[in-house]
Amino acid sequence: MTYILPLRHASDRALAGAKAAGCAALMRIGVPVPRGFVLTTKAFEVFLLYNSFDAVRRHLLDQFLSKSNEEELLGECLKAQFGARWGDFPPEVKKELLPSYADLADPVVVRSSTTIENGRAGAVAGVYRTELQIRAARIMQAVLECWSHAFSYTAISHALRHDVNPMKISLALLVQEMVSAQRSGVLFTQDPSRPDSDAAVVDITTDPRGRATLRLDRRTPDRLLKIGLRIERALGGPQEIEWAERDGIFWFLQTRPIACRELREELPAVSEAAT
Repeated sequence: MTYILPLRHASDRALAGAKAAGCAALMRIGVPVPRGFVLTTKAFEVFLLYNSFDAVRRHLLDQFLSKSNEEELLGECLKAQFGARWGDFPPEVKKELLPSYADLADPVVVRSSTTIENGRAGAVAGVYRTELQIRAARIMQAVLECWSHAFSYTAISHALRHDVNPMKISLALLVQEMVSAQRSGVLFTQDPSRPDSDAAVVDITTDPRGRATLRLDRRTPDRLLKIGLRIERALGGPQEIEWAERDGIFWFLQTRPIACRELREELPAVSEAAT
């Protein structure tokens, strides 16, 4: 069994999760995506079996269904996370992970890619773990850290609030070379707060700690927006696209349909811009 997928071939969400599948779609469109690979849900499932953690997940679910004391539940989750964080790494997964990592340039980012993102369980930004600036000596610990968040209070309570069984959520990990960005942000190819308008919204973060949110006319010749609209056409609907820019090159880190418009009402006040 293989536990690694080349990113370009990570279109099966059951194996690669939604985030990785979105990156694979971007690569097929032909826009720049950082090099990487996917540690599949099969690797996560082997990790659970190797450490008997399926029983831990079932125990946590039973506790959530039978208890209402948030402090007790949080304690149970922290204990389970600690155990997962220091769990044994399956040797067959390690055997595939390390050579795949060696093909990438340090440092990398390890990003969680779940099988149920922005669908029945709503938006999951911030629910699962991302590990930044990871080098070879820490790659396995970064993977364990991300896997451990399947046991977190946030992840379990989020799933249950949306009537999803946490046991049915599997976790892939997206491992990519990091982009040392001068600017980064999120592009909404259709303004999510005004879906009937002919406007897009771009949220821009610059170093150090500058931030701006602009509303753009979708007909303007903005380079980032033109690529975003190309992605929108290829994927068949308005997209929320994560991007980073370095030395004039835009890199694309994630795309997903704009599905949860009610969650976008907290966007900062935007400024109108012609370009």
